[in-house]
Amino acid sequence: MSDINSSTKLENFCIPGTHDSGTCGAPPYLVATQTLTVADQLRAGVRFLDIRIGLYRSRLVVVQGYYVIDWSTGGRPLADILGDVYNFLKNTPTETVIMTMMVQGDNDMDAVRQGLMDIFEANPQYWYGYKKSTSFPGSLGEARGKIVLGLRTPDLVENWGLSLAPGWDDNDPDITIGNVDIQDYYKPSVEGSVADSIKDKWDAVNKALVRGRKGDGKWYINFTSANTVDGSTIRGHGPETYAYGDDEESGINDKLNDYFEAPGKGQVGTFPMDFPEYPNGELVTNIIEANFPSQ
Repeated sequence: MSDINSSTKLENFCIPGTHDSGTCGAPPYLVATQTLTVADQLRAGVRFLDIRIGLYRSRLVVVQGYYVIDWSTGGRPLADILGDVYNFLKNTPTETVIMTMMVQGDNDMDAVRQGLMDIFEANPQYWYGYKKSTSFPGSLGEARGKIVLGLRTPDLVENWGLSLAPGWDDNDPDITIGNVDIQDYYKPSVEGSVADSIKDKWDAVNKALVRGRKGDGKWYINFTSANTVDGSTIRGHGPETYAYGDDEESGINDKLNDYFEAPGKGQVGTFPMDFPEYPNGELVTNIIEANFPSQ
């Protein structure tokens, strides 16, 4: 972001991100959607984080649905994840990190809110518009060195953060919340072959890519992730299948990488991905380079 003009709106460029960003080290196939830690994701160029949280043994930890990441050792503390982000921003203050936060599982919401406020109060300097703004930053310059918070759980904090709920409908390929356009079709059809299911997901991604070329000033969030595994029957296709593909059909990451080798004119969007280091370590870089089409 250091090479991007400070007057540029965050909505107006391409931002690589991760889905379920804190799941590195969790069981594969059912839970893990990342093999890189949050710190490694940021070093690789990721600037959007999707964080799911819950209470476990009276502290806020990272979860995926009802699964507590690192449950056997007391859970992966949210404070540790945020500490990695703070250190990154301290060392590279030209950057900004967009973070959506969502509560999952059964929780005492009053305890969740108090726990979050205690965490935020300890380092308010790293949060954009802390206790002041419920809007997206007007420009990159306003957000440099900060985390921009998006709230996927209603009333999670008071008087700040961009509200993305209610309205984020489940498994919807075309969501509109205010000035935000979201593609989050994470359970594509499993009728037919694996290839058919991958194609169904890619169709949703591609349609959102087209919408992101309109130049209408919206913030486009285009989730490339998918997981159709039924936890009770262990049927369906896991996140690896959609990201990597199979012998018959290339995966979503391959398709997105191919697209960003020559992206459409005026392409913008934020792209939360599973396993973004796949297929060749170039996907994140290719998304970033779409911001500099003349180079």
